[in-house]
Amino acid sequence: MIRLLAAAAAALILAPATASARDCSYPGVTFPATKAQKFDGWRAVFKALRPGDAVPADDAAIGEELCWEKGCQAKPELVVDANGMGHLVVRAPGGGLWLVTDLDFSDQGQCSRQLFTLTRQGDDYVLVTGYTEWGERVYCEEDDEDCPGAACCSAGDEYHHWLFDLKAGELMAMATCGELQSSDRPTAVLAPKVAVSDGAFRYTGCDRALNIELATVKACAAAAGRRDAKLAMKLVNDGRKQTKAKDYSGAIWTFGKAIDADAATAQAWSGRGYARLLAGDLDDAQADFERALALNKDQAYQSAIWFNLGLLAEKRNDDLAAVLAFSRAHELKPSAAVEKKLKQYQKKTAARKLTTKKAPAKKGRR
Repeated sequence: MIRLLAAAAAALILAPATASARDCSYPGVTFPATKAQKFDGWRAVFKALRPGDAVPADDAAIGEELCWEKGCQAKPELVVDANGMGHLVVRAPGGGLWLVTDLDFSDQGQCSRQLFTLTRQGDDYVLVTGYTEWGERVYCEEDDEDCPGAACCSAGDEYHHWLFDLKAGELMAMATCGELQSSDRPTAVLAPKVAVSDGAFRYTGCDRALNIELATVKACAAAAGRRDAKLAMKLVNDGRKQTKAKDYSGAIWTFGKAIDADAATAQAWSGRGYARLLAGDLDDAQADFERALALNKDQAYQSAIWFNLGLLAEKRNDDLAAVLAFSRAHELKPSAAVEKKLKQYQKKTAARKLTTKKAPAKKGRR
């Protein structure tokens, strides 16, 4: 198996008074700084999420149309469903409703399941947990009975945790943790522990322990709001030229400056990841690719990142991880390069099957 978010430091305790984009590069944590919209009530929320549709007669009927679960309006915070996307609705202090649209869980594969839980942290914060169990078909021989891709199989788990500031009406931070499994019956990733206590955002899971003071979270969110996307893309193009010229150290530095300018520019992370991959810095390359996946949900773009993750797995001589990554790339956007890689592994399976060990069969009663 490979970690979607590889192990970083066992514990990071960082609390600068102010934060630049580089200060805010915590493993697996981003600062979306997404502002919520304020609405008077459920009718207004419905109109915002379902424009053009007839508004149900009352809040109970709206709940039947939108709510992820029954009786959702009785709760101070919830996730509603509209057009296949999750949307956060939180009762604002003093009245009204905060609405954050599109908690983006793009199609994670051919069989997936999504669950949401919400926990109020005192009077100031709400933690939103989105859990996704996703799966896909693994590329293999049609007559290979042992292949886990012979049927739709669970292939991984992902957890997304958002920290929502009730008073500011803003998503301040998002922590992501997941694992790509190599078995058709994966062992579920232990749910990370996330909380707000003693003035800090605490996150423990996937070989990480983070303790980020709330002042730092707010500074990082503010820094994210001062993005210079135009400068970031100029630096990305410069970094690509350096990568093409095989100046990998220079490219890594330039992509880092692009991240400083706008940490939400996915191309900066993926560009630095590719330069690091070519330079042989595999762990840091994987971390950059995973950040890029979280920032840009375009299928063609994600396909390219999964292809690079396949190349990275090849360098680690992890054939099964490579197959899973190339299969994901092919599912998102087929291409000649991906098909070439998959055919290469199809030949390998003829001599050596890329499957995990099966549990021993239970003996029958004598």
